[in-house]
Amino acid sequence: MFENSVGLILARSRSEGSRLLATVIQRSIDDVNLTTGGSKQVPRRLDFVLNVLAAKKRGIANVFGIDVDEAPVAPPTATHRIEDGKLVPIEGPK
Repeated sequence: MFENSVGLILARSRSEGSRLLATVIQRSIDDVNLTTGGSKQVPRRLDFVLNVLAAKKRGIANVFGIDVDEAPVAPPTATHRIEDGKLVPIEGPK
């Protein structure tokens, strides 16, 4: 599940248009594959994916003139959940 999710993110970052080719998806999932190549390959593959995404982030920031260091950061935890098809805030501890 993790490999497929990260592989799809990587595939989307590799696609210029709105369509994702099956070969791009499969290659991206294979690049993220954490079950082959031994334990030394896992950190290398994850670093590869993070570097690809970081490069995309820098490129987007440059296009829109955003200072990456001052860009808003997503909250570290989920603030909403989907309940009965609706987005509802998650209540904190009481």
